[in-house]
Amino acid sequence: MAILRSGLILAGGYALKIRRVLFAQTKEQVKRGELSQQEVARAAGQLNSALYELLVEELRLNKGDVVRISLEYEIKDGTVHWKMDSLVVEVWKKVDDEFVADKVSKLKSKTVAGEG
Repeated sequence: MAILRSGLILAGGYALKIRRVLFAQTKEQVKRGELSQQEVARAAGQLNSALYELLVEELRLNKGDVVRISLEYEIKDGTVHWKMDSLVVEVWKKVDDEFVADKVSKLKSKTVAGEG
């Protein structure tokens, strides 16, 4: 059983990353003729459609939020079969830049012990 792992990526770029990872992981099967490039593209598209529904429509993530996706799959009879029960999606939400800048500014104005 193979596992597709996206690594940490911006939510706005998940689709391209999933496609690239799947093509990279199945490169040898495509070379041997066990799998076609069209099937890899179809499987990536199918997963990306499902992830779009989850990330954009259900979770309402912004493009700047960060996600990490992992999912098991197997190749059987020239087809990629996703094991959706193994899907793991981790999400980190981006904090507003103005909020962070304000907190950093307040920290800078405080006297820090050991400062010269």
